[in-house]
Amino acid sequence: MKEDLYTLYEKLDKYFNFERINSIFTTILKSIILLACGGLFGYVLREYFGSGNIKILALLIFILLLITYIFLESIRLSKERNFPIGILQHLKAIEELQETKKKIDRHNKVFEFIDNSIRSLNSNTCPIAFGEPSNQLCHQNLSDGLKGVLNDLVERTNYFFDVDKSKFTIGVYLENIMVKNNSDIVEASKNFIFKDDLNLEDSLPIDSTHFNSENDLQFKILTKFLESINFSRYLEENINAENRNLLIVCSPIPNVCESCPPIGVIYAIYEGCDKCSTDSENVMLINGRLLSNWISKYEDCLYKTYSTKNETQEPHSHNQIIVPKEVQELIEKKRVKSDEN
Repeated sequence: MKEDLYTLYEKLDKYFNFERINSIFTTILKSIILLACGGLFGYVLREYFGSGNIKILALLIFILLLITYIFLESIRLSKERNFPIGILQHLKAIEELQETKKKIDRHNKVFEFIDNSIRSLNSNTCPIAFGEPSNQLCHQNLSDGLKGVLNDLVERTNYFFDVDKSKFTIGVYLENIMVKNNSDIVEASKNFIFKDDLNLEDSLPIDSTHFNSENDLQFKILTKFLESINFSRYLEENINAENRNLLIVCSPIPNVCESCPPIGVIYAIYEGCDKCSTDSENVMLINGRLLSNWISKYEDCLYKTYSTKNETQEPHSHNQIIVPKEVQELIEKKRVKSDEN
């Protein structure tokens, strides 16, 4: 496997660090050689002018030391010529360029996935807009319809979050959504799990009223769901429970009526502490709005299909979400702590 440029850069940097340390010893050695050469040369000159004799041995040692000095200096100059310091900056620039290209490629891929989601939304809602009863939106399974809009997010979660993970638990938690109950239309809160690589199904709450408060992980997950909904806030936080270190991402699904609170959350859970990309919040918000529009069309289809002709559609009113007392206390403690900081 080829080493990446950043690894090569680090190796070259270590190499030059070693050379700088090695050059200290070389400099000391060359200094000793120069001192010895100076002493020998002075000795040869003194003997020559004093007695007229040339000390051959001293002269040979002087020449040998001088050649050694020239050899060491030529090695230094050769290394500087063949391995200029500028190559490090060049390699680092190439690495940064590759990182930038990687980010651009990821953005293009994410935009492509979002485009696919929009196409899926249009293909499902167009029959409703044009009144085609043979292909009505609400005739399909609700879970399949929701997953169809978020298919790329479910199947390619690592692209959206830009994390080096392969196992995720992905789903949608909805409050007060209209669903079919035989021939009636009722409101219900539901948790739709689209992918569960982490086997967390038993730890995911059914709704805000049916949960096991003794299940620490389930309680913490529900708290994050409701915190994201009640404060209309994107969350990306660690959860430590049952000897597992998980990171949960919750993004509110906005109501089609902007003045109303969110209708639920899109959530993703994976192991570890790796944070998502900085643009994940915006990407998840786009997916949330797509899902919100799909749900609005779905509920409209339910009303048109299953309500009687004499019924009139009631004015829109958003039911308040019932938050368990335990969850309220936990959220309030967190809010007070945040205000103190």
